[in-house]
Amino acid sequence: MNKKAKVLPIVILLALFGLYYFYNVNLAVTLPDEGWGRASKVEGASKYPMQQYSFTKNKEIHMYLPSDDQVRYTITDQNYKTIKETVIPVSIDVDTPVWGDGQRFFYLQDKKLQLYENGKSTLIDEEVHSFYPTNENILYWNEKEIYLYETGKQKSSVLVTVKDPISHVKSADGDGSILVATNPTPLDIQFYLMEGKELNELYAWSSSNNATIENILYDSNGQEASILIETFKMSQGERTNNANLITFNPKDFKVNGDEWMLFTDGSNGARLANPRYFNMRYLDGKLELLFVSEGQREGKKSGYNVYFANTKQDGEWVSFRRSTSSDTSLSPMWAGENHILWQTYGGKQYQTYGTFNGNGYVESSMVKTKEDYRMALYDFISGVFSSLIMLFFGMIWVIPSLIFYTIMMFLRKEEFENHKGWIEPVGILLYVGTVLYVFNSVLSDSLFSMAPDYLTFPNSMVIWPLVISAVSYGIYKLVTNKDMGLYAGISYYIGLNIVMMTGLYGPYLI
Repeated sequence: MNKKAKVLPIVILLALFGLYYFYNVNLAVTLPDEGWGRASKVEGASKYPMQQYSFTKNKEIHMYLPSDDQVRYTITDQNYKTIKETVIPVSIDVDTPVWGDGQRFFYLQDKKLQLYENGKSTLIDEEVHSFYPTNENILYWNEKEIYLYETGKQKSSVLVTVKDPISHVKSADGDGSILVATNPTPLDIQFYLMEGKELNELYAWSSSNNATIENILYDSNGQEASILIETFKMSQGERTNNANLITFNPKDFKVNGDEWMLFTDGSNGARLANPRYFNMRYLDGKLELLFVSEGQREGKKSGYNVYFANTKQDGEWVSFRRSTSSDTSLSPMWAGENHILWQTYGGKQYQTYGTFNGNGYVESSMVKTKEDYRMALYDFISGVFSSLIMLFFGMIWVIPSLIFYTIMMFLRKEEFENHKGWIEPVGILLYVGTVLYVFNSVLSDSLFSMAPDYLTFPNSMVIWPLVISAVSYGIYKLVTNKDMGLYAGISYYIGLNIVMMTGLYGPYLI
């Protein structure tokens, strides 16, 4: 065998693997959805899950990001470039709400509601279970009493006292209405709408499958109002998350629907199971949702992503990905109309990321970075190792031809040894036929669904094996010696064919 015959398969394999590497580089800068940029990291991290608060003002994003023993107040431009950072030296209870307006900052510490302003903290009240900001004031509550703290007067007053333990109190951003949820029993919720200091009974809801209530969201646009109830249930160590959506008319309190929510990925039609960490709002009269679910990312990757939904189709909410961060996503929220923030957890700390649909931001987020090349290399190495599975299938492809040539070696010994007649082409056709059969029956195109378009077009699973077989045969005839034995020649052809199939299809095998 000459040098060219030895080197050419290696060159072909390296070229195909090179193509795969650049495919991964391009995947690394894939946008989460059309018109939305890739994730930007915001400085500041925490060892524990901490609630955050953000708002926009004068085209700037204001973020309050609690960490373990302080709060980072960060102001960025629309593209998440830091303008100013201030450290607020207070410690906050884990997973409790925070709120600020750039001057004042409200937080809970040891169940004490406190206001940080002008460099010092002031106690507002004690034994506070939680609080929720309205447009101008703060609602907070203990077990059975709801208070209003008027920020202008710096004064608290009791709004209402209820007979059952308070679960949640929410103020609608759309029309300022206030929803109160109480727990007559751990699995039951009684909803009220507050008018002044009066509670109007709205709706009684019960968990039908003994699930635990994790969160309640509320918003209204004045014409329609929605309550979203997040629940979860543990069974044999497995957690199942669900969401119910209750819609009603805020004018006459008539409930129009109590829906068990289902979600699909709008990019591929896959069901998004176990939705969690919801956020909800009305914008331009339409209900919008953010949530986290496990779903497809770029290429063969999957993970817990942030999704956006505002449209139903066939009874299911069609959702589109907004996050591109690599770690597990959680707690998405809006900052203004067009910015989305969320946290990630990679096993050690919680980190904040954001995205935006501005044209300039989208374009700048597609610029390749060192991290993109590093991740592309990691995915490339992973794909190269997975492509070795194709060698196993190559052992199957060769069996019919091997049996045929073995039989011919005894029955047609002279023709076999002299490379004559029909023996060689029939054996090659047997091999090609086996490849086509195994490729389209055992493997099927669904296993290569994450491959690029040039490998997944209609009938590609037939066309590409035939093309590779023809190219392999041409190279085999071009670079091998005429006096090479039939066994050696066919072995070279089959080996070259398997190498090309491994380099072209192997890395994309799921």
